[in-house]
Amino acid sequence: MSVESRSERWTATDVSPQEKRYTWRLPVGIVLLLGFVWVTCSVLLSGPLVSLDHQIDAWVVANVPHPVIVACRRYVVLPGQRLYNVPPMAILAIILAWRRRQWRPLLVPLAVMVFMALFVPGLKLWTGRTNPISGGDHLWSGGTEYPSGHEMNAIVIWGMTLALAACLDWPVGRWLTRRRRTIINTLIAVWIAVAVMIARTHWMTDVIASVFFGIPLLWVTLRVGFTKPRSLPAPRPAQEVSAGR
Repeated sequence: MSVESRSERWTATDVSPQEKRYTWRLPVGIVLLLGFVWVTCSVLLSGPLVSLDHQIDAWVVANVPHPVIVACRRYVVLPGQRLYNVPPMAILAIILAWRRRQWRPLLVPLAVMVFMALFVPGLKLWTGRTNPISGGDHLWSGGTEYPSGHEMNAIVIWGMTLALAACLDWPVGRWLTRRRRTIINTLIAVWIAVAVMIARTHWMTDVIASVFFGIPLLWVTLRVGFTKPRSLPAPRPAQEVSAGR
């Protein structure tokens, strides 16, 4: 296959019948974003969710051994840090850009990373929420906990990494179907969500806010920049063409 035809397949924008099944993502994404706004307002106004935050943290303190809390804080949360999840995504993006002879596999992840680098820290600094380790839940007190960057990375960056791997014509790419990518991404997100709460570096609402915002962001990213190449229609036999005339 020529480079040109491969590029045309990569940039195809026609919606296949399989993709039409996922039109539900638009209304669900809007609901999730509204949920993000609701959680944010609940945190700012000390709503019922904040009380649930304190109850969950009290349960962790009372029931989880301290060595487990320390292990989660030092090791278990590492897949949510950009030092560990960005390099594999960057490597796959470079490989895919080189194979497709396009800048798009590089530019889309870069744009998402820039957006996250501005949005997440900006909201953290604005709310200034402290973490459970500090001994209290305070806003505008110099904290940087809302929303959870670890959970956002687990959803968005690992989601992009899996999508990039699926776009490569490698055995692992062919194995990574949409369902398998969703399952793996969900497991990573749940892993990090539980780990940061046990580590007491985030409240539950920090995690929920990242889930509500991260999922629509990932869906938009996948739709814009990581559509898997679709198969081009096979040419009609010469006999059928002559018969149609």
